[in-house]
Amino acid sequence: MQKGKEILIRIERVGFKGVGVGVLEKALNEELLDDDIGKKVLVQNTLPGELVLANVSRNKKNYIEARKVKTLEVSPLAVEPRCPHFKICGGCKWQNLPYDEQLKLKQEHVREALEHIGGFENLEEVVRPIIGCSSPWNYRNKVELSFGWDENMEQTFGFHSEGRRHDIFDISECHLMSPRMFEIATSVKGFVEKNNLKPFKFRENAGLLRSLIIREGKNTGEVLVDLLCSGEDFPANLKEEFVEILKNLNVDSVYLTHIKTARGQRTQREDILLHGKEKIEEKMTISRDENDGAHNEQYTFEISPSSFFQPNTLQAEILYKEAIENLKLEPDDTVLDLFCGTGTIGIILAKFASQVIGIELNPDAVEDAKKNAELNNEGNIEFLVGDVGKVLEELENEGQLDKLVGKKIVIDPPRSGLTPLMIEYILKLSPTTISYVSCNPSTQARDLKDLYENGYKITSVQPVDMFPHTYHIENVVGLSKSLGEESKAS
Repeated sequence: MQKGKEILIRIERVGFKGVGVGVLEKALNEELLDDDIGKKVLVQNTLPGELVLANVSRNKKNYIEARKVKTLEVSPLAVEPRCPHFKICGGCKWQNLPYDEQLKLKQEHVREALEHIGGFENLEEVVRPIIGCSSPWNYRNKVELSFGWDENMEQTFGFHSEGRRHDIFDISECHLMSPRMFEIATSVKGFVEKNNLKPFKFRENAGLLRSLIIREGKNTGEVLVDLLCSGEDFPANLKEEFVEILKNLNVDSVYLTHIKTARGQRTQREDILLHGKEKIEEKMTISRDENDGAHNEQYTFEISPSSFFQPNTLQAEILYKEAIENLKLEPDDTVLDLFCGTGTIGIILAKFASQVIGIELNPDAVEDAKKNAELNNEGNIEFLVGDVGKVLEELENEGQLDKLVGKKIVIDPPRSGLTPLMIEYILKLSPTTISYVSCNPSTQARDLKDLYENGYKITSVQPVDMFPHTYHIENVVGLSKSLGEESKAS
């Protein structure tokens, strides 16, 4: 089966990253080779039960990759997408799938990763039903819209076309941002068109406008707007007009950011506050079950133009609650918060533990974490800057690692998961309990296998849907030291 050949595929299921999976049974105008009959075929942008005509792009030893040419029979699960940009936007892959079906697929992805990559069995008692989002629309607290050009070199403002790095299409609506955020975006677009401001051209390294970031505190109502530009000067006579438009929309913080790039030189970023607060605030409420009933703790976090904050505030509250409960905290516990970012989880943990130590590679994130800890009056948390594995190695060389042996650990690594060095030091620390938060069930399952083979058992698996209408999923796994020979699930 050579590249370019057309085949008919009935999609049986949708795998991780939203790729449809079927079995090769028929090709058009060509006899199938025995080696190809029954081979798995992967087709993007398809749903279970859909019959598609596809074009072979790669024929590997164990599977075929193909591009959908057209749908011959629509999936019985398919619904009409809410957004008119669904077919060209790279954002919401699953708007054509009912939300309850999206949740089923995500639950299945977590289970498959644990079974096929982690090698785990008998997980029924510990894998909990996925926690869906009670408001699966307008949930994002941050959006970034780009200024650019379409394939006809017409000026546009919106999102990237799927699979196109530089092509931007104009948006007429978006159902992941709030109506208020969309009103701000529309007003900025009108300002740009009125004043004939031009988008940045990457290939020519010329032009002014790069993108617009809007951040909204879902629980505070505060809004920050950041207009990202190139190294070119923003017209001084237009700054006041730009600010006035946003002030009339009750925007709390207005920034102008210049990003200067030159081949062979480090990228330079300059954030200029044009109006209002230096940072906006977002509040989170974390509920925790205790002997005398449920208790709610409220936290405040400052958000700057470049701060990392979970894009779905409501689901982040649920995610962090699950991560904390896995640790079974006692008041005198010390907790290591690995990959602590801006300190969100660690600051929440500090209310329930004696001491929290966060480790994070990004020094800017650590500065934000320190300020957020101070804002929440948490004096029992400290932060160390550096790669997690190397920081732990340095602590061992300094004779400090032994003080942390037997403590509890929360892990929230990047998509790539843990490195062998990180796992080596986690095992040296020998925590009594681990709470492992991941945005990638595949690498998480791989790491869980290593931890299991070194004496840890899975006590709970809780998928949480942070990003409705996409294939992304967060998963929180609790682990504890295994006593004797245990099954992989118990």
